[in-house]
Amino acid sequence: MERNDIGWVCEKTANYDLMSVAIVCLGNERDANYKGVLKLLGTLLTSQAAVDKKKRILQEEFDIDTERSIDEEVLSMCNLSQGIEVRGIKKGLRKGRIEGRREGCVEGLREGRTEGRTEGLREGRTEGIAMGRREGILVSIRSLMKRLNLTVSEAMNALDIPAEERQSYIEALAET
Repeated sequence: MERNDIGWVCEKTANYDLMSVAIVCLGNERDANYKGVLKLLGTLLTSQAAVDKKKRILQEEFDIDTERSIDEEVLSMCNLSQGIEVRGIKKGLRKGRIEGRREGCVEGLREGRTEGRTEGLREGRTEGIAMGRREGILVSIRSLMKRLNLTVSEAMNALDIPAEERQSYIEALAET
């Protein structure tokens, strides 16, 4: 047997398993159309009113008997709206994190490439200068040895090459 807490609608049992979706924009108390079923649903679903206030509105404005204990049902409706709000917030945060990570990766790649190029150029210049300097010193050593008929040691003395670098120049000269 079907029982109605509000109204006297009867529906065939065969239709109970059908799924229907209805979207109802409840509005707020200041709206001119905030009456009837909109106010009833707004009262039940709001998380901003206490159970006692909800019971009073249900009894005074909708003639719903609140003498029997409906505290649990009203509290359940409050918790439903809070649950929906919490789920919405969590979903929004999750989506925001995903988008933030994606944007962060793109920006990080862009910055990383820029920094990598800059660092690579800097290192390349430094390495090129060092190689050019080394090659210039080797050319100078060979030139002094050939033109002035100096030994390797004498040529390095004439160029003031530090003692700790001399062995590497001697090895480079032996390779050519």
